[in-house]
Amino acid sequence: MRTGIAVESLSKLAYVAQQSDTSVEALQKSMKFLNTSIYDVSKGNTNAIDKFKEFGIQIYNVDGTVKSAEQTLIAAADAYVKLDSEAAKTALAVQLFGKAGQELMPMLAEGGAGIKALTDEAEKLGLKIDSKTAIA
Repeated sequence: MRTGIAVESLSKLAYVAQQSDTSVEALQKSMKFLNTSIYDVSKGNTNAIDKFKEFGIQIYNVDGTVKSAEQTLIAAADAYVKLDSEAAKTALAVQLFGKAGQELMPMLAEGGAGIKALTDEAEKLGLKIDSKTAIA
């Protein structure tokens, strides 16, 4: 399934998903939906921009470019753990990641630092797949 993110990032995020009892399929669907939203933001779609603003997620880098899907996922996880109610957490998951976002909630509950730590662990364990390996 095409997700619009680099195979290197996806391989590390798959490890994070597995460690947080989230299916890799849900991760793939969620990241595809997120990438569509990021694209909409890059085109100035105010509805897409407002989705991120609603949860206090900074979608732009300092230089004005739109953040990557992996950066946005980490920012969304940080926003997720700060929310007080399950309703707000579900709203964030579904609005930013689509229907499969609900399945992503255990992964989001790791917070940005937790996701980053697990992606680093995946790399240390040699689980990062580069594009050359993926093609082979």
